[in-house]
Amino acid sequence: MGCKSVLQVFCKRSNFKGTICFSTGVFFVASGLPVLGMMLETLGIFLLLRSFCFLFFFFLTDIACGNANPC
Repeated sequence: MGCKSVLQVFCKRSNFKGTICFSTGVFFVASGLPVLGMMLETLGIFLLLRSFCFLFFFFLTDIACGNANPC
């Protein structure tokens, strides 16, 4: 993924909650509260990539079950 793709994910209107959580987490880590910051970053990443996570999960289950098409 390039910088342009990453910025598009962070700047989508539907991803603002994830962007705010992730950015706040980075701020807390930088200001000396690493546990709280890492929890907020994890929540932010999940919110940003939640649609991709479900797609990735189904892809992995198809591969594990042998249902994936090679083409």
